[in-house]
Amino acid sequence: MRERVPGSAVPMSMSRLISQDIISIRLVIDIWPTVRR
Repeated sequence: MRERVPGSAVPMSMSRLISQDIISIRLVIDIWPTVRR
């Protein structure tokens, strides 16, 4: 069994979901310090 799958093998929908998750996580990281205080 392969542990790592090449990026080309990942479906477009999955890559889009992952990219959206990364964007949302980065937004949270950017906003969190200001909200926390």
